[in-house]
Amino acid sequence: MSRFQPVNTQVLRELRLKRGWSQKELAEKAGYSDRLVRKAEFGGRLDIETIRNIAEALSTLEEHVTLDLLTSDVLSIAKTFTQFFDKRGAGMVPAIKHHIAPDFVLHVTSAVDSLPLQGTFNGQQGLQEFLNLFFGTFSRVTNSLTPLYAVGTDFVVARYSVMLHTSNQTDEAVQVYRHFHFRDGLLSRIDDLYESVVTSE
Repeated sequence: MSRFQPVNTQVLRELRLKRGWSQKELAEKAGYSDRLVRKAEFGGRLDIETIRNIAEALSTLEEHVTLDLLTSDVLSIAKTFTQFFDKRGAGMVPAIKHHIAPDFVLHVTSAVDSLPLQGTFNGQQGLQEFLNLFFGTFSRVTNSLTPLYAVGTDFVVARYSVMLHTSNQTDEAVQVYRHFHFRDGLLSRIDDLYESVVTSE
């Protein structure tokens, strides 16, 4: 790991505002100048120790802020997950396993009659089980997902439509809502919701 890292500007700013602090107040609590905090909030690269000190200043008894949280980019991780899901299907886990927390949980809810994939899948093994089930049941055009993303401090929501083909040759247009949850810079939970796409005739 490089000694200098970019700070996740959105997370830093949201945590600072959540504490009710100005940039100057955070700088004072962390022992730095407000110029350095401005640099961090505009995407500047900081020394790892400096980021740790800022994380410590932002930490409370209720919320421990870590280096990983301030340097991870949750949107990039969500996009990487989606890209590998789209391109590699059931073979995606080795490519994204370093982003997955040890206690990762995938919870799947389906409001689509032809999509009987529901339940909770635990850990990387559970994710692989779901992927095997999903891609063993359905086929689709690869490299076709075009999600819209909404981003928060420790979550990302992706929404996209996909046409799924079943083995009995029926097609199902499905709307997917995928909620990515992060803890300490790792993907800790995904909540998937599948709904039928309503089309007007």
